[in-house]
Amino acid sequence: MTGAEWLEQVFERGLKIDDGATYPALRGALHALSACGVLTPEDARAAEERLNKAVWAGSTPAGPGLFDVRAPATTAGRARDVLEAVLAPARDLADVDGITVVLVSVELWTIGVVLRFAGLPTGLTDELEADFQDKLEDWAVRAKEARETGAPLPEFSREPGARLLGLPLSVSDDVGTQYRALGRSAGGTGVAWRSEWRFEPGVPREATRLIVTIDGSDGQPQILGLELPDSR
Repeated sequence: MTGAEWLEQVFERGLKIDDGATYPALRGALHALSACGVLTPEDARAAEERLNKAVWAGSTPAGPGLFDVRAPATTAGRARDVLEAVLAPARDLADVDGITVVLVSVELWTIGVVLRFAGLPTGLTDELEADFQDKLEDWAVRAKEARETGAPLPEFSREPGARLLGLPLSVSDDVGTQYRALGRSAGGTGVAWRSEWRFEPGVPREATRLIVTIDGSDGQPQILGLELPDSR
């Protein structure tokens, strides 16, 4: 993985996660990659400035005049996608490779459904994260050697939370809607791993039950049924 690829695939995704652990990990990785020459001083400096702004935005109240804040529905534009309801089951869905995956919330939007999951921290996740940090440090050393010798850069390991991207996950309802996954993201270290999945289309009004399924390796699917509110 090149420095540009790391910025695109790891750094950009990490900026969207404000869990108290990701930002410090990104800062440490930035310093390591800059020290070994994988990131240019200019790229590292620009990335750290963005990281500082993200930290500031998440911890410091915005001053007056920074944003044009008005009452809802008073601006000229109309949102293309409207949030209709949020379900918060906060229930265990399945154990995947020894990690308990919890369905934290379900957002029902006009044109789609967003599911948010958490992988609960355990001794296993601690071991996987420690192993990832060891691999990151080793990669930085080998990357520096590769740049000095002109050899290809070594492959970069994905953070352990990224394994939630591969969940054999599907969504259905009681009226036979065909939902398709359009986007997903995952990551996180130090606390519960997080994963977000978006499906389309939106849930039809006549549906009364949403069904979330993870296919089991033993042929037995893990299924969680959610009652849909009448007030959508």
